[in-house]
Amino acid sequence: MPRLTKKEKPKTKTKKDVEKQEPIEQVDTTPKAKPRKRNSEDDMTIIDYIKQEFFKSNPDADENGTGGAFFKADLSDVDYDDQNDYFNIMKGMFTSLNINKPKMQLEDFVDSYYDLLEMATEMAVCGCVPAMDYLCFIYKKGIDDVMPINLTRAHEWGLLATAAGSKLSPERLRMFMDPVYRYVIDNDAVESIIQKHDIQSDEDLVNFIAYSFANIFNEKQKLNLGYMSKKSLISDESFQVFLKNTSKVRDEALPVMLKFIA
Repeated sequence: MPRLTKKEKPKTKTKKDVEKQEPIEQVDTTPKAKPRKRNSEDDMTIIDYIKQEFFKSNPDADENGTGGAFFKADLSDVDYDDQNDYFNIMKGMFTSLNINKPKMQLEDFVDSYYDLLEMATEMAVCGCVPAMDYLCFIYKKGIDDVMPINLTRAHEWGLLATAAGSKLSPERLRMFMDPVYRYVIDNDAVESIIQKHDIQSDEDLVNFIAYSFANIFNEKQKLNLGYMSKKSLISDESFQVFLKNTSKVRDEALPVMLKFIA
């Protein structure tokens, strides 16, 4: 994380609302097991199904507890460790498929991977922040023989996740976010922000700035879940064009952000 203060501030420890839950059961990744609808009367979305299975597997979790926060629309009050656990739940959806890859024909693996990627995308467009985090990660990483790296899509999902309180995505978008932190430093606004918002650590400061910036930037850029829902899973998008088109928006968002938080 970038250091914005001159001295290291003590980290505050956050008590867990409930004990950490075991990961949800692995999703069946065979081509025929895609859980679109459970029956003709149910009409559940993918996120409804996964939410149901999550609470079935974690009976001690509740909507307001640590486990239930997996489905919150804003994770700004959820600490880094829990958010990382949620990311691993999303990553775990792909585990058994990746294990079975050597036994599968490439075409079958690709089809099954796209099914899971579509599931993760549906969760994200329904407002599941850990799914947005995961999509930021996977589009930045790419998958051999399946999907190329798409930095534009990674940044779009990462900025949406950051605006929803993600503490994971800002670090993945370090190149894009560094000018934001430099702007705060260059305008001597660090101490003012710390005092005004009672910020206790460098990590909290960085996350608060990223959260504040992403909300203003996304509104100006008209970057929202509805826009992302219309995109195909795989597309050829130029990152250089993305940077060119968003640099002006970022410059416009910075003084607005500072006005509100400093």
